Amino acid sequence: MDRNNNHEPSLWELSMIIWNQRKLMLIFLLVLLPISLLYLHTATPLYSVSLKVYPVEEKNDAVSSGLNNLSMLTGVTLGAEGNNFSLYLAGVHNFETAQTLSEDEDIMKYIFENEWDKKRNQWVEPDNFIKKVKDLLKKIIGIQSITWEKPGSLRMHEFLENNIVINKNADNSIETLSLQTKNPELGIKILQSIHSISDSTLRQRALINTNDNIEYIENKLKDVKIIEYRQALIDILSSQEKQRMMAMSGKHYSGQPFDLPIRSINPVSPSPVLVLIMTTIIAVFFGALLGIITDHLQTRTQT
Repeated sequence: MDRNNNHEPSLWELSMIIWNQRKLMLIFLLVLLPISLLYLHTATPLYSVSLKVYPVEEKNDAVSSGLNNLSMLTGVTLGAEGNNFSLYLAGVHNFETAQTLSEDEDIMKYIFENEWDKKRNQWVEPDNFIKKVKDLLKKIIGIQSITWEKPGSLRMHEFLENNIVINKNADNSIETLSLQTKNPELGIKILQSIHSISDSTLRQRALINTNDNIEYIENKLKDVKIIEYRQALIDILSSQEKQRMMAMSGKHYSGQPFDLPIRSINPVSPSPVLVLIMTTIIAVFFGALLGIITDHLQTRTQT
């Protein structure tokens, strides 16, 4: 295609250049296709496990504004209504949840299996070629390498934030906790453990708060002589005792499973269709790019 050196190719000319390189694209595709097929056959299949949860119905009576104002004057916190489920969902990625979950040896050994030495029965720093290359590149660039530490609460917290997904439903109050894992049974155990830890943590906090409030009010009642003030304290005390009873009763406190945990029948990753589509796109891209560069160099040589 004849063009002078300063001529910018039109969209049609560019399309023709790319079309003329279809054989090159096919070569790229034939080279990349076996690599993609090898990846599909060797990659670890990941399954999706999920647990649907919804709020536990609030049974405690609403606190009147006057009683709430008085409780604040007396230094008693009655608690926010209808907020337990939001706190439960926040607890899924909470450090306290990670700390408790990290005490389960089976879960820890599964999540960080590459760092567990079965023969020596201890955690070891992974030693592989890719890590050495990364550390070398960081050293050349001047980036400080992160010192390895054995898996614990911090590593588990990072895992929860990066792997546990919460899908919120806009139509109802049902939320879905999900995780991709190569071991669906253990993945279900992880989700159930997270649910149990987050819910029980809120239950324990509620019990601690209400017990402290009840003790404070009972001590206050010993000194208060004004009838109206005493009656207000008695009302607050009754409210706190109801909250304590709720925290002590029931299997679930803030969030409860809507259904049994489920797993996908087929692996969700790697996706054969997605891998083949990406392989085709990469082959077309590099074939077209090489074709454009070659055409440009030929044009400059002719001029």
